Amino acid sequence: QDILRSLARDFSAAPDVSSFLFFSSEEVTRLKASYAYIHECPNFTGQFPWDVGMRELGMIKARSLGPSKTFALGFYVMT
Repeated sequence: QDILRSLARDFSAAPDVSSFLFFSSEEVTRLKASYAYIHECPNFTGQFPWDVGMRELGMIKARSLGPSKTFALGFYVMT
Protein backbone atom coordinates (compact mmCIF):
# COMPACT_ATOMS: atom_id res chain seq x y z
CA GLN A 1 0.00 0.00 0.00
CA ASP A 2 2.84 2.41 0.80
CA ILE A 3 4.44 1.63 -2.55
CA LEU A 4 1.20 2.45 -4.39
CA ARG A 5 0.84 5.72 -2.46
CA SER A 6 4.40 6.66 -3.34
CA LEU A 7 3.85 5.87 -7.02
CA ALA A 8 0.58 7.82 -7.04
CA ARG A 9 2.31 10.85 -5.48
CA ASP A 10 5.11 10.66 -8.04
CA PHE A 11 2.59 10.29 -10.87
CA SER A 12 0.61 13.29 -9.65
CA ALA A 13 3.66 15.52 -9.16
CA ALA A 14 5.38 14.92 -12.50
CA PRO A 15 5.83 16.37 -14.99
CA ASP A 16 5.71 20.00 -13.99
CA VAL A 17 2.71 21.50 -15.78
CA SER A 18 4.50 24.81 -16.35
CA SER A 19 6.97 23.04 -18.64
CA PHE A 20 4.24 22.54 -21.28
CA LEU A 21 3.82 25.40 -23.71
CA PHE A 22 0.76 24.20 -25.61
CA PHE A 23 -1.30 22.33 -23.01
CA SER A 24 -3.31 23.64 -20.08
CA SER A 25 -3.02 21.98 -16.68
CA GLU A 26 -6.38 20.25 -17.28
CA GLU A 27 -5.15 18.85 -20.59
CA VAL A 28 -1.92 17.60 -19.03
CA THR A 29 -3.91 15.88 -16.28
CA ARG A 30 -6.14 14.23 -18.89
CA LEU A 31 -3.14 13.15 -20.96
CA LYS A 32 -1.48 11.61 -17.91
CA ALA A 33 -4.61 9.64 -16.98
CA SER A 34 -5.09 8.52 -20.58
CA TYR A 35 -1.48 7.42 -20.88
CA ALA A 36 -1.66 5.49 -17.60
CA TYR A 37 -4.76 3.69 -18.88
CA ILE A 38 -3.32 2.89 -22.32
CA HIS A 39 0.00 1.80 -20.83
CA GLU A 40 -1.72 -0.57 -18.38
CA CYS A 41 -4.42 -1.80 -20.79
CA PRO A 42 -2.41 -4.50 -22.66
CA ASN A 43 -1.31 -6.04 -19.35
CA PHE A 44 -4.52 -5.35 -17.43
CA THR A 45 -2.82 -6.47 -14.24
CA GLY A 46 -3.80 -3.76 -11.81
CA GLN A 47 -5.83 -0.79 -10.77
CA PHE A 48 -3.07 1.80 -11.13
CA PRO A 49 -4.75 3.91 -13.86
CA TRP A 50 -7.96 4.04 -11.84
CA ASP A 51 -6.13 4.78 -8.61
CA VAL A 52 -4.33 7.80 -10.07
CA GLY A 53 -6.80 9.06 -12.67
CA MET A 54 -10.35 7.97 -11.86
CA ARG A 55 -11.85 11.45 -12.15
CA GLU A 56 -10.16 12.22 -15.46
CA LEU A 57 -10.87 8.77 -16.94
CA GLY A 58 -14.53 9.17 -15.98
CA MET A 59 -14.67 12.56 -17.68
CA ILE A 60 -13.01 11.16 -20.82
CA LYS A 61 -15.58 8.34 -20.92
CA ALA A 62 -18.52 10.70 -20.35
CA ARG A 63 -17.37 13.07 -23.09
CA SER A 64 -16.85 10.20 -25.52
CA LEU A 65 -20.53 9.27 -25.17
CA GLY A 66 -21.78 12.71 -26.15
CA PRO A 67 -22.89 15.80 -24.26
CA SER A 68 -22.13 15.45 -20.58
CA LYS A 69 -21.88 17.35 -17.33
CA THR A 70 -19.59 16.53 -14.45
CA PHE A 71 -20.15 17.69 -10.90
CA ALA A 72 -17.78 18.34 -8.04
CA LEU A 73 -18.63 16.59 -4.80
CA GLY A 74 -19.40 19.82 -2.96
CA PHE A 75 -21.96 20.76 -5.61
CA TYR A 76 -23.48 17.29 -5.76
CA VAL A 77 -23.93 16.66 -2.03
CA MET A 78 -27.09 18.22 -0.71
CA THR A 79 -26.86 19.59 2.80
